[in-house]
Amino acid sequence: MWDFKGSLKYYKKKTKNIYAVEPGIESLDNIKKNGIMGFKKIEEVPRNINFDFIRMNWSLEHTHDPKKFFSFFKDRLKDNGKIILSIPNYNGLIYLLDKSQVEVPIHLFHFKENDIKNYCQIFNLKIISFETFSLASMFYAVGKYNKNFESFSKMSLGDLKRFQNILNKLDNFKLGGDMIFTIKKN
Repeated sequence: MWDFKGSLKYYKKKTKNIYAVEPGIESLDNIKKNGIMGFKKIEEVPRNINFDFIRMNWSLEHTHDPKKFFSFFKDRLKDNGKIILSIPNYNGLIYLLDKSQVEVPIHLFHFKENDIKNYCQIFNLKIISFETFSLASMFYAVGKYNKNFESFSKMSLGDLKRFQNILNKLDNFKLGGDMIFTIKKN
């Protein structure tokens, strides 16, 4: 959240006009302590604020009403603005191998590429780029508690690097465990 290119800390160095929506009280307090205007809900964002750039990282699947967020995108994105939306890919290899990895009840929604296409169509938004990716380390970590993935937890670093190369190739078939969309107004 604070130390990588693309993090709030990084963007705060680039602009004074940065806002965050964070429902977690402790995280929201941390955001505000770091000089970023934060809100608990998107409904709290003042109506007079429109955005050049909206980034939503692995959050949409935790919301009770994804349509509300797409409506926000449509209404609050400036004409030349962009949305970066990152979410788990329910068609990703890790989920195809074992549906228990969908993290119910933490993930309230499970999205596929077509789901996001449909939301964009409803809200007059356009996907301008789409990609998937997986990390071998995710399979390794899952292997620590899921017997179906146990063999991954026994891989050496070299094995994991080779497996990552395979996963990278599978992304050409949109089988990555995560999806990243770049979206704009239609």
